Amino acid sequence: MRADIDGAVHIALIARGFGWTWTEPDVTRFCQATGWSILHEDRGLGPSLRTNLDVHLPHCSVDFKRRKTLTVPQRHLEERARIELCVLS
Repeated sequence: MRADIDGAVHIALIARGFGWTWTEPDVTRFCQATGWSILHEDRGLGPSLRTNLDVHLPHCSVDFKRRKTLTVPQRHLEERARIELCVLS
């Protein structure tokens, strides 16, 4: 296993300053900001990405999940998308 600590810190800094909208188009915009590319899209699960990290398998999977949250004090349910990026090394 190989770790790209400098690359991970660089990606974390980009992610911290990224203008997240928490919608699917963020993936394309994030790829543009990081120099990553979309390998293939799976509408059911989310796209697979190629990163520029110096690791054995520079691939990343995106998982689109929906969750419901209770907003207080209005007490109504709101649906939000959560995007998770998982880099495999």
